[in-house]
Amino acid sequence: MWQRSIDLKIYDRETGDVLLQTTENRIDFVYRGNLSWMADTLKIEVYNLGPETIKLLLDTKKRSVKIDVGYKDEPTSIATMMDGYVVNVAGRKAIPNHITSIWCVPDR
Repeated sequence: MWQRSIDLKIYDRETGDVLLQTTENRIDFVYRGNLSWMADTLKIEVYNLGPETIKLLLDTKKRSVKIDVGYKDEPTSIATMMDGYVVNVAGRKAIPNHITSIWCVPDR
């Protein structure tokens, strides 16, 4: 059975506090790698975060992100997809869910 695994962590860069750590929420993402002058980008959509977590993400200005992906059945397949910075956070209501969009760029 090939169940995917994703581990999302967002930190406050100044204090090191964890603002969000989840493996359980529904998470969709689009990763765009660029070979040109533009940076790679990652857009993450996290479903149904609590209001306190969303407030923390919106209020904190300097945020770091680490996202690990792989397969649950093969722990050795889990690898870091992005270790970088959060550049924007926005939320929207899409009945019946609340979706928090997080845009990231890598640390180079």
